[in-house]
Amino acid sequence: MAAHYWVMLIVAGLTAVGVVGTLWQRQRSEQMDRLLKAEHEARTEWWKRFEWAAEQSLKSDDIGQAFGLRILDALSVSPLVTTSEREILRVVAIGSRRRNNINRKKGARR
Repeated sequence: MAAHYWVMLIVAGLTAVGVVGTLWQRQRSEQMDRLLKAEHEARTEWWKRFEWAAEQSLKSDDIGQAFGLRILDALSVSPLVTTSEREILRVVAIGSRRRNNINRKKGARR
């Protein structure tokens, strides 16, 4: 076989390796994008639930408060929670419980 055939064969092989490598990298990149998007959507939904539960925990009725605090407790064990969010949850729960206790004491005095 002549040398130019070997050169063409090597170039074709390298081209095929390049195409396969590009397709593999693209597939990995798209998969990572899908995972990150799903995590972002889950975290966004978690935050909406947190806001709702925090509002419930500050309601004036005992049932709404208890329900909100239980939801906050449930949200605190989610794998989506970061350290800073866990601290926010703790502060909101403590504040809600203190506020509720103060309101109960005021109600008992009347």
